[in-house]
Amino acid sequence: MKYERMIRLLLSVVLVCALLTGCVSAASADSAAELSDALQKVCDLGIADARVLARADEVCTKYEAAKMLGNVHKLQYGTASKYLADQIVAERGSTATRYFFAQAIYFSAMETFYDVPFRNYDQWATYCSENEAQNIWPDSQVIAQRLDGTVGEGGVWDICPDLSEIEDPADQTGMRFWVDFGSSPAVNYAMLTYDRTNGKKVLELDENNCFRPFEPMTIAQVAEAALRYYNSFEPAAEMVSYADTAAFDSSIITPELLARETTLPDATCAQLPSEWHGTLMFDIGRVNHQTLDGMPDKRMYEYEIQTVKDAGFNFIGLAFDFSILQGPVPEESKLNEMRLREMDQLIAWCMERDIHVDLRCSGSGGLTIEDSFGDWQKWNHDSVNSTAYAPEFAVLWKAIAQRYADIPNCYLSFNLMIEPEISSDSQYAAFFGPVVEAIREVSPDRCIIADIHSSGLTGKTMAQMGVALSYHAYDPRSFCAVDYEMQDKPERLYSITWPYAASNKKTYDAQAVLDSAIPQSVSANELAALAKQYNVGFMVGEFGVFTTGMPYNRYSDETLSAYFRDMVSAMAEKGYGWCTGVWYGSYGVVCGCPAIKGAEYEQVGDYAFYIDKAMFDLFREINGVK
Repeated sequence: MKYERMIRLLLSVVLVCALLTGCVSAASADSAAELSDALQKVCDLGIADARVLARADEVCTKYEAAKMLGNVHKLQYGTASKYLADQIVAERGSTATRYFFAQAIYFSAMETFYDVPFRNYDQWATYCSENEAQNIWPDSQVIAQRLDGTVGEGGVWDICPDLSEIEDPADQTGMRFWVDFGSSPAVNYAMLTYDRTNGKKVLELDENNCFRPFEPMTIAQVAEAALRYYNSFEPAAEMVSYADTAAFDSSIITPELLARETTLPDATCAQLPSEWHGTLMFDIGRVNHQTLDGMPDKRMYEYEIQTVKDAGFNFIGLAFDFSILQGPVPEESKLNEMRLREMDQLIAWCMERDIHVDLRCSGSGGLTIEDSFGDWQKWNHDSVNSTAYAPEFAVLWKAIAQRYADIPNCYLSFNLMIEPEISSDSQYAAFFGPVVEAIREVSPDRCIIADIHSSGLTGKTMAQMGVALSYHAYDPRSFCAVDYEMQDKPERLYSITWPYAASNKKTYDAQAVLDSAIPQSVSANELAALAKQYNVGFMVGEFGVFTTGMPYNRYSDETLSAYFRDMVSAMAEKGYGWCTGVWYGSYGVVCGCPAIKGAEYEQVGDYAFYIDKAMFDLFREINGVK
């Protein structure tokens, strides 16, 4: 009897446990069933489990946030993050804020980058903020190009008016120094990092461009941001030999796309179309356009190309750096096929919309992400003024020429390098001559263009090689390059008109601009005359107004309209094709955040991608869009 009671008791306990387990399982199943698509993906990936996500609307703790991000880190890097595992960071009771999240992804990412081991939070934060290897100082915290379709020009201070909340020392005069040199790199990184599947930033700004650093995050917000962070990682590199890059992806640039009819004019070295109306997109333009450098990794989206089409342009100057194609970890004589396929996709999107792509080299290659912007500038100056690197540069261009040999000139041309600082015409020929030969070896009729934009150059030697010529018309400089001081004086900006009265007592209109020569070089009209003499094509490869940072003021719409209309009219009269130098930013057609006071912006979808209505409508009219 005693044993029967014990058995019955045990059976009762088992039954209760089974019922409880069933209830828990059912509750977990119900919770999982109620998860949004994003949170279900978080659960499926193992970033967080269903029990945590069932409390989606509750405030997230630092411990829970660090655990989620630690799971992302392990999934993507294959190793655990010591930073995220540190108990100082993963404190169970403290609330996770947006600033905490930014620090967590920034400092844990740095673990994969530096050889110095993580010891504790203070050591690591100090080391990362003091180390210059990743170029994280204010001069390089220029978000500049919206490489991901989500961020505008300027440093973090310019974009986020509330960052002084992060570090607010007693000495208020030191506040800007403290923000710039203190913890802003983590915020910068969070603002630049984006979901590669849709272009959305990991941490979005609000409608007032505020970062809201100390705003608590719910479990759902942390989980969704963690998923975007997971999606921010580039697919694994597929490093292949130069010879193996010889064909584009035919599932992207399809036979049907190549065979379709197009309205684009043909282009040859002997004749660049006067119908070219273009804009420069400096999107894969420098090796240190990387998130850990204060620049996001490359990614563009179809909606960006569609906006170019909608504005009436039929030409894109697509800047690319060979170091980008060699990265992220360069291997001798190899390129990253994954990044080449992204270039294939950009070209395909343009072909579908009758937009010509001028592939413009901005960097000769041979650099890594560790190189600073200064290193990049020095290398690309020194390499072209020697001949030591010329054979490798020629091989790189030959690989590109071979890959795109089957794409007609109406869709594609090659610009040897953007504004190379060459010391003389003879040096231009010595360095770029082998490149021209290499391109023509595999693609004899390819349209090739050379920028003539440096003192001491006339363009003669390149014209003698049968290469078309391009001129960049940024005169008068005092009008086209708006300096910092001017940006802060709206009354002064609004008083400037076109035609422009310069301080040297000279008045500039478009005709004067085209007659203005680079010191010890040539003018646009003189270069065009030289091109005609040698039976090669000519275009104005860049012109426009640009600035540094992200100002809140600019020239009046009337002044900008007068300038662009005058320039386009003068170039049309001469039969010059043209390309504006600024697509993104305060003087461009689009930007990453609506910065200019009084300007009307139209957001594209729910992306941080805004069309400046005044500039957009101006170019639609100039480009003849009905």
